[in-house]
Amino acid sequence: MTEPLRLPTEPTALIPAQRQPPEIES
Repeated sequence: MTEPLRLPTEPTALIPAQRQPPEIES
């Protein structure tokens, strides 16, 4: 249960950063 909690915490900051670039290109 330590891995699932650590994964969502790090990816959460990377997900929003990757979703912003596509909006700027539009």
